[in-house]
Amino acid sequence: MPLTLAFRAGLALVLMAIYFALAAGVIVGLCWVGQWFLRVLAAGHGSIWFLALAIGSFIAAGVILWSTFPRFDKFEPPGPEVTAEEQPALFAEIARICALTGEQLPRHVYLMFAMNAFVAQRGGIMGFGSQRVMGVGLPLMRVLQVSELRAVLAHEMGHFAAGDTRLSPWIYKTRNAIARTEINLVRVARKAAEVATLIYWLFRIVIAPFKWFGIAFMRITQSISRAQELSADRLAARIAGPEQLVEGFKKTHGGSLAHQLFLSTELSPLVEDGRLPPVGEGFSKFLETPLAAKMLEDVVAGALEDTDHDPYDSHPPLRERVEALESVDWEAIEIDPRPAIVLVENAEAIEHRLVAASIAREVTPITWEEVGQWWIARWRMTAERVARSAGALTVATIPSAPHQLRRLCEAIEGTDTASKIPNERLTEWAQPVLGTALCVAMMNAGFTLETGIGEPVHARRDGLTLEPFVDMSRYLAGELSADDWRKLWADVGLADYRLGS
Repeated sequence: MPLTLAFRAGLALVLMAIYFALAAGVIVGLCWVGQWFLRVLAAGHGSIWFLALAIGSFIAAGVILWSTFPRFDKFEPPGPEVTAEEQPALFAEIARICALTGEQLPRHVYLMFAMNAFVAQRGGIMGFGSQRVMGVGLPLMRVLQVSELRAVLAHEMGHFAAGDTRLSPWIYKTRNAIARTEINLVRVARKAAEVATLIYWLFRIVIAPFKWFGIAFMRITQSISRAQELSADRLAARIAGPEQLVEGFKKTHGGSLAHQLFLSTELSPLVEDGRLPPVGEGFSKFLETPLAAKMLEDVVAGALEDTDHDPYDSHPPLRERVEALESVDWEAIEIDPRPAIVLVENAEAIEHRLVAASIAREVTPITWEEVGQWWIARWRMTAERVARSAGALTVATIPSAPHQLRRLCEAIEGTDTASKIPNERLTEWAQPVLGTALCVAMMNAGFTLETGIGEPVHARRDGLTLEPFVDMSRYLAGELSADDWRKLWADVGLADYRLGS
């Protein structure tokens, strides 16, 4: 049964009151203990340890008081703020959702480089003086259709409608205060251990009630958060359609991993070299590849089969959310199949600026058409390094055994660098390095290399097509035997080619 706002508000306030009462009680108790030790000393009794415990008690009380004191919420915008004049189509969608939920437009709307959307009340102290804000991720809009984005934003607006965002500052600030208290007490306790073990144990005793209360507070408030998510799901399904919301959740779930893979494999190597291609264009192309499609399918399928439930999760499992939505008969909602990114004007330029602003160095623009030649230049540099270090190593004699890879790694990378690579990660090192040298050997033998976003490298010659990195990965993983490996390259006349030549 959904929790009412009144119940959730009351529970949050009670928990907050209990924490501050606990903190106040411990502070008063520590001060009383500290002054008792001082009075005993003043009467000519006790020892130097009484003075140490008195000082420790007062310090612990001060740490708790400082940690518990409410902080001003310093809101850091997640990206550029946009207005209705700048982004009329996006604001028209937001206004439509606000009208259906009976809510006002957020005071501030931000575009961000994240596979996410959020609403919150930020600024002020403990929620007082806060303003409504909304963030919408540009990568998210490249994954979703307009009707799916509408459902996701309707879910977020559901948190405004239910008053969740008014409760959140109380819950999060109290949670942060508990965490600060425990962290600061542990930090001071470690310092105290260097001076006196007795003071250290005093702090450990003081830490215990905050640790226990923190665990209970997390479990209770996270269960409240999960109930809020399911309530917002129901509102979004009613006004934007359950199928659209379910698809939005699935694509967001799988899209997060796809976006991370795109950043790590396609974008990061370029950025590290000071090059920045059109980010949004690249991610859109990545999403069209079989690799991304398979990833989205596998991630979503795994999430729908997952029955694990963590009491500390803030969101219900995807399976639970989908089953809850599918258990109710909803009215059919009109579908808008356009890519959601069409709602943003100059999306590519905004995304480019967001990424460029996050890089602490100057970058040079590069097109995705030029990236292939950039990779080939990098491969030649790696191949030259392999050729200088690997001696007479040929394509056919590339080793796969760990002890042989270790010696090869030491020869190419140097002993110091190689020593930092554990045996279980030698294959991870060898696959790109040796695969790169193999690609260069194939180019020198007349093969043409083709590479695209999210696609394996293809080497073509006279109607023959090979995938050198894929073949190298299979060989190092033991899927190809040494005999199969030698035969593969003997058949194309590359077995005796010196690696990296």
